[in-house]
Amino acid sequence: MTKKLFLKDHSRISVHNLTNKCEESTDETLIKLLTEKSTRKIISLLQDIPKSPSEMIQKCNFSINLLHSRIDALDNFHLLYVSEEIDKNGKRKFYYQSKIKSFNLRFVDGKTHLEMIYNRTLPKK
Repeated sequence: MTKKLFLKDHSRISVHNLTNKCEESTDETLIKLLTEKSTRKIISLLQDIPKSPSEMIQKCNFSINLLHSRIDALDNFHLLYVSEEIDKNGKRKFYYQSKIKSFNLRFVDGKTHLEMIYNRTLPKK
């Protein structure tokens, strides 16, 4: 049985040998999420400054349901910074920024390797 090996420093995480049967469904879910065009577009959009869902919809032309499902999935994997503002009427507004600067997915000798470089730009809002 192969175990997940995490090698961490301040800006990078490498996940090697994503073949452990216990973790396979989670690994496959993350890989599927990251390889979806809509997810990559959202990550790219959120790299520099936080945006609200309404700002993202204007830029991406996604349905609100698709956008929220991708935001929820990225947040479940802790790949988003989430901040909140309360306006003068007491309404809560959430802003999201990607923690991912880039990722590299490789398949070598029957093993999947995922490397993520984290975004070092902290949320500005």
